[in-house]
Amino acid sequence: MTTLTRASLKQRPSPPGASAGVRIQGIDGLRGIALTLVVLFHLFGNGRVSGGVDVFLVVSGFLLAISLGRALSSERRIWVTRRWGRMFARLAPPAALVLLFVVVISLVILPPWTREQNLREVVAAVLYFENWELIWSQLAYGAAGPLASPVQHFWSLSIQAQVFLVLPVVALIVARCLPSGRSAARVFWSVIAVSTVASFTYAWTLNSTAPDVAYFDSFARFWELGVGALAAGVLARHPLIRRSWMSALGWIGLVLVVASGWLVDGARLFPGPYALIPVGGALLVILACASGDDHSLSAALSARPLRALDKISYSLYLWHWPLLITVLTITGLESVGLLRHS
Repeated sequence: MTTLTRASLKQRPSPPGASAGVRIQGIDGLRGIALTLVVLFHLFGNGRVSGGVDVFLVVSGFLLAISLGRALSSERRIWVTRRWGRMFARLAPPAALVLLFVVVISLVILPPWTREQNLREVVAAVLYFENWELIWSQLAYGAAGPLASPVQHFWSLSIQAQVFLVLPVVALIVARCLPSGRSAARVFWSVIAVSTVASFTYAWTLNSTAPDVAYFDSFARFWELGVGALAAGVLARHPLIRRSWMSALGWIGLVLVVASGWLVDGARLFPGPYALIPVGGALLVILACASGDDHSLSAALSARPLRALDKISYSLYLWHWPLLITVLTITGLESVGLLRHS
């Protein structure tokens, strides 16, 4: 699901402060693990949230911001429409196929009284505002079941697309206003930092008063992408953070990513401060993998199965939820897994 953008080349040493085009080994594996958590919790979590989506948001913010930051620093022209075109050319066809499937099952399989809402959400997903449609329709995040929305999982894709539409425009405005690449990059990272802090404060407040709204709110979720973006800013100034203890922190971060769904009830507490568990874990993993030293974490996350899983992550994320809803509707089961009820 977070295949919105990618870094380019393999990691190699760079002078301090250089804006090298590096590909951080292990980031694909991190996304593969996050995807696995999302699917497993959708199947067996009974409505609990794994934190995998939060990890995806961090990685997406990181990859987008590091690309824009490099363009600003090198004073390359930022082609906003080209970025949008590449994004939609990659994302739209697989999503359109899934949404067509949802239309069909809404007409012939799913309960007829859910049809109008499902079709409305299909339109919202096409236009990347499914998260707002869920808020306007007063639909809370819930476990998979015959009456669950088959398009519910598009909420996170909508938020990512919204940020991927807006942030390049912000970078372009900064570049037009400041002729110096270094000054433009500095202002760009400052805007992200201020926006991230404001978003986190807003999420904290909204989560305490309206958690169902906060869960899907774009402004409450931005800070998770912003944390990833700020990590890109740190690496833009210090491409290789060589510290012997970074590997240990990376493993701690991976434990936090995997354990977050068991530690807290994310459906009720995210994206408030408790979301710092998966978000902070993802941040530690990214920084550790960028440390420049060969260590076991990068090797483990670069394993072929995890990289293969990342390659199919977007399609698997798109399909697993509507297929699950379809199976539950046809079989009459309320849930799947060891604790299912008929």
